[in-house]
Amino acid sequence: MLTDKPMQVDTAKTPIVQPQSGDKAPVKKLTIKNLQISGSQSKDDAVYDATFLKLESALGRLLQGEEITGLQDLYHGCELLVRGGRSTQCEELVRKQLTRKAQALQREILPRCQSQNAMDVCTLMVDTWHTWCRQANLVRCIFWYLDRRCMLGVEAIDDLATRLFREHVLDEAVLGNFSAALNALFDEDRHAGIRRGPRHTIELASVKMLRDTGRLSAGFDSHVHHLRPYLEQFSAKVYEMDAGAYLRNVDGLEKSERNRAEDYWSSEYTRPVSMLVREIMVYNVEAQLLKGVEGLFRARDLDGFKLAYEYISESDERPRGRPALLQNWATLIKQDGVRLMESDNLVETLLDFKRDMDEICLKSFGGDEQAVKLLREQFNVFVNSKGDRPAELIAKYVDSVLRQGNKKFDEQTLEVRMDQLLDLIRFIASKDVFEAFYKKDLAKRLLLNKSASNDAEASLLNKLKIECGAQFTQNLENMFKDIDLSRDFNRKLQNKQLDVMVISQGSWPTYADVKCKLPDAMQQELDAFGAIYGKAQAGRKLMWRHTLGHLQVKARFDAGERELQVSMFQGLVLLLFNTSKTLTVEAIGEATGLEQGELHRTLQSLACGRPETRVLLKAPKGKEVNAGDKFMVNDGFKSAKRIVKINQIQMKETKEENQATMDRVDQDRSFEIQAATVRIMKAAKRKTHADLISSVIDTIKGRGTPKVGDIKKAIEKLIEREFLSRQDKEYVYEA
Repeated sequence: MLTDKPMQVDTAKTPIVQPQSGDKAPVKKLTIKNLQISGSQSKDDAVYDATFLKLESALGRLLQGEEITGLQDLYHGCELLVRGGRSTQCEELVRKQLTRKAQALQREILPRCQSQNAMDVCTLMVDTWHTWCRQANLVRCIFWYLDRRCMLGVEAIDDLATRLFREHVLDEAVLGNFSAALNALFDEDRHAGIRRGPRHTIELASVKMLRDTGRLSAGFDSHVHHLRPYLEQFSAKVYEMDAGAYLRNVDGLEKSERNRAEDYWSSEYTRPVSMLVREIMVYNVEAQLLKGVEGLFRARDLDGFKLAYEYISESDERPRGRPALLQNWATLIKQDGVRLMESDNLVETLLDFKRDMDEICLKSFGGDEQAVKLLREQFNVFVNSKGDRPAELIAKYVDSVLRQGNKKFDEQTLEVRMDQLLDLIRFIASKDVFEAFYKKDLAKRLLLNKSASNDAEASLLNKLKIECGAQFTQNLENMFKDIDLSRDFNRKLQNKQLDVMVISQGSWPTYADVKCKLPDAMQQELDAFGAIYGKAQAGRKLMWRHTLGHLQVKARFDAGERELQVSMFQGLVLLLFNTSKTLTVEAIGEATGLEQGELHRTLQSLACGRPETRVLLKAPKGKEVNAGDKFMVNDGFKSAKRIVKINQIQMKETKEENQATMDRVDQDRSFEIQAATVRIMKAAKRKTHADLISSVIDTIKGRGTPKVGDIKKAIEKLIEREFLSRQDKEYVYEA
């Protein structure tokens, strides 16, 4: 319904829009109530001045620590002044009062900081800061309208209060005394070894104050500056302590200082602290620490070596660093290695030494490639410093480990020991010498069934094949094949009285043909076997080696029947007593056909050994067998075992026999050098002397490093045989 009265709009309420109808609505008149025009209200200056004085008085009392009331009235008073165009006057009031208060605090605090103890100084500064923050917060609440309307984007009251506290209260003088006090508390922590309790709380609050006021960097710089002389004093102990103990102290101190930096300052400050500790306590005394490597080496100090490796790092400023550490370690390896080569129990000593160095390399140096390389180089040097002797001793040690009756190793530890031995074999330059002695001992283990573990034998052979190549183990593999073929043939033959091992002469060591007289029944058995084998293997001829044979003889004594496991020669002697009660040395020698040395050793093993194996008696008694001695069966022989094993007295390996083995190795080397030279020249046609020498060494170094003199002799032999000729300072292939 239309009306002539004007519509009233109350801006304090939500307006109601009334719809109009009709084509031409009359113009409406609006009356707006509660409309406020932007700008200051009309107030006289007396009201503004009174309000300003009220704010000034309240602000002064607030900053003096008095309790004030009527905060809402004060807030409205600030709003009134700002709306009245007096915001600049209010801003100046806040700035001036806070500045005056900050300056007064500085004058009050400085003398107390200079006279009080560290704990009191830090407590004073923390309490002062907390009071200042509380007062600044109240100021901000009162002047909120000013802060949000006029100071926004310029400098808020909070920022103003913080800046004034930083510039006036925490000036250089106060900050210096406060930082010294805080560092003194940290020193107490270092000596006490704890960070808890009231002191810890004050330390945290002090660092937080530095962070809140923007003085954290300056405070940390003071902390580092104070820490430096402490570290320098501690670093002097490097000349008094062994390197391992010193580095453990360094590690503990660095961790402690890193934790302190992270707990109090922040994680970004841990690296500068670590670098300072390392610079003063490690890098500056690096030369002395490197001298202490020998102490770590002698003590086998894995942790000490690990710390040395971690702390003595490589850099442009310290060009020695880690390479110098590893080189010192390598030098000590060589020195000790050369000394250990004189050890009586050489192989065991080398194995223990290698194990210790491997632990240092792996656990302390983390498998560093340079460390591994240096370790191998030094072992190569000193292991081969004694020529071919280590290769021989290692082969004999392998035999002692793999021989039956060795109770020192179980299956698992035996495999570990084989891996350790293979490590030593890798360092041997004279692998052909190792092969010769290893093959000789392997043959005894296989023929006499003395191997402790067939799996261990096969495992070592496979490892040698991988390490040294198929050619190195070809003859060794053939030896195992011969044993397997012989066992298969014996099973097919089904002769329970006879067990024969047929071995190929080219793959096995050479054995002496010791002559002896066999009983007719035994000889017939051997002849029958030879005939059967000849038909099965046409074109092959059997040659019997009785030195390797053994028998199992049944014997009756007063205490009962026993089975005696004896060698072939021992068995031949015992069988003579089936027809005679007493025999002289001469009669036994004539009946068996044994030469004197072999005969005497055989009789000693039967009549002069331990009581539990003494099946013969000798007259007169004694350890030695002499002409005219008489022997008879020991009817009173007793043994708790039904099967008695009687070992043959082994003749000790003489220098001549060792030399004979070495001569065979030298002969094989000569043939190998000649063959390698022919292959090289056949491919190259022409070579200079130096090139040919180098090529031959590279070709056969896998089996052993030949001497240059041996290569020259081989070349001369090939020239004599017209395989090579000399033309214009070169060798030419002619064949």
